[in-house]
Order: sequence, then structure tokens, then C-alpha cells
Amino acid sequence: MSAALTMEKGIMMTFKRMLQCLAFLCVASTPALAQDSTTRLIVGYAPGGGNDLSARIIAEALGKSAGRPFIVENKPGASGQLAAEFVTRAKPDGGTLLATGNSAISMAAAIYPKLNYDPIKDLVPVAIIADYPQLVMIVAAGHPARTFAEFVSWSKANPEKSNYAAVAPAYTIPTEQLKLVSGLQAQAISYKSSSEALVGVLNGQISFLLGDHNTTLSTVSSGQTRALLVTGADRIAALPEIPSAGELGYSEVSSSLWTGIFAPKGTTPEQAQEIAGLISDALKEQSVQEKLHTIGVKPGKLVTGEFGAQIVREVAGVRAVVKAAGLKFE
Repeated sequence: MSAALTMEKGIMMTFKRMLQCLAFLCVASTPALAQDSTTRLIVGYAPGGGNDLSARIIAEALGKSAGRPFIVENKPGASGQLAAEFVTRAKPDGGTLLATGNSAISMAAAIYPKLNYDPIKDLVPVAIIADYPQLVMIVAAGHPARTFAEFVSWSKANPEKSNYAAVAPAYTIPTEQLKLVSGLQAQAISYKSSSEALVGVLNGQISFLLGDHNTTLSTVSSGQTRALLVTGADRIAALPEIPSAGELGYSEVSSSLWTGIFAPKGTTPEQAQEIAGLISDALKEQSVQEKLHTIGVKPGKLVTGEFGAQIVREVAGVRAVVKAAGLKFE
């Protein structure tokens, strides 16, 4: 083989390697969200709820900053599970994301023995967009108990009358946790919605309800119900005179409810971090914060790794409560 031919082959091999490296770099630097595409935020709940409204606020902000569409699609059903399963089958290209709450992720992983998806392995935690305030325990205004301690005593003296509204795992689990640590006696009565459960409290069919601010605060301020306790470590500004669970010695009783954004399995850490960065920037905007506060939630703070670590802790905590309380979920 001539020296010229050998040199030519060497040049061609070098050029080929350069093209391969260039192709690799182009793939590695491809953004998680292509600039000329639409990103869908799949919400597992009906329009108008906290998860849906939070997702729409973020989608609008992301659309403005990115200069391209971010649209919300509602796929309600099975406490968010149908939407979660749908997103696990999507391409991990940033075009389809999930906006959902604890019920379809950490709680589903902890309480449902059979799911069509693995909430931990099949979805990549990206960022929390909204944190929900502590839950509030209310009784009817005419109930004889005026403090939580009095209610516990009443429940022990009247176990056949003491019951609570079981609306969803997000409310049932902290209620059962409260029962375990305080000695409160109460049977769970299933209700389809918080609004129906509230009617049950008002007409005396239900002894108490552990509910969110949207369900409870207006009836407390109107005098229709009485608040006895809020979950978490601290009191809340809306009910400064009502003690927290932590204050009463029940620090285990907390309610870390959130709306988070997830990507399909296969999304790289770099892609997840890119999306999380866009969301974090949006959450810093004053207009976005004001809109979230208007619907009664706080802007989320956790992203990627920290968010994933919180989910792991939540799964362990929920499993412990479910086992101790002997709960069964279908």
C-alpha cells in the first residue's frame, strides 16, 4: 500500500471519528424541551381543583418565558392513576409531563398492592409547583367538645357515635395517624367528595372532618363549625387561636400535600434539571406567586433529587401508618 493511500485512509478515519463525536455532542446538548414543539402537562384530576389550577398557572408562565405552547390536558380517574399511567408510556423527550399530587405517587406506591405502573421507577420527579397548607380538624358548632382533648375524651365515652369522613387517602391517612398517637376513637365513613363530607358534619351525620382550607375555613369563620386542631408543627395565620398537632405533642401528624411535575422514565438527569430550572424561574415570578396564593397554595421549592428523596420518605411513612392502623385500600 502506497504512503499516499495510507495517509488518505488515515485522514478518512479521523474525519469519521470527528463526525461521530460531533453527532454525540449534538445529541448530548439537545435541550429537554425542543424550542419548536408543544409540551403537554397531563393532569390526573378534573378541571377546577388545586392540581389543575396550579398546573395551568405554571403552564401559562412557562409558555410566556419559552415562547411556545405549554398546554394542560385533563385525564381524570382513579385518584390520578390513569394520568400517571398514561405519562409512563410517553416518550422521554420533554413533550409530555405529568402534573399530579401525592395520591398518584407516594400514597399510591404505599397503599395499593396492584398498579399498572410503578410510581417510583416509571416516573422521574422534576419539581414541586405547589405546597398545600396544613389540614384543619372541624366539628359542628353544636358539638359539646370545645378543644381537641375534650373531643378525644368524648370519642372514648361515645365510640358508637364517633366517626369521621373518609374522602381520600390524602385525608384518611393523617386522620388515622392522629387516632394512633392521640387515642382518638372514630370509625371511617366513606364520602365521595369533601363538599359532601362537610354537609355530613353540618347535619350531624359525621362527628369530625380533617379537611383542606377550601373546605373548612369558610364554615369556621361563619360559625357553622368549630376548628379544634391543625396538622403540622405550627399554627396557621388564618386560625391563630387553634393549636397545631405538634404543639399538642403529636408531631408525627403532618400533611405534606403537593402538586408536582414528573417526566417519563428515560428522561435524563440533565433533562429533568433543565425542566426544573424553567419551573423554578417561573415560581420566582411575583405574578405566579400571587396567582398561587389566590388559590390557597404556596409555591413549591423542591426539585429533582430533593423531591425524589421526599417521595421515598413519604412512602415509608404512609406504609407505617397503614400497617399500624390495619387499613385496606382497593
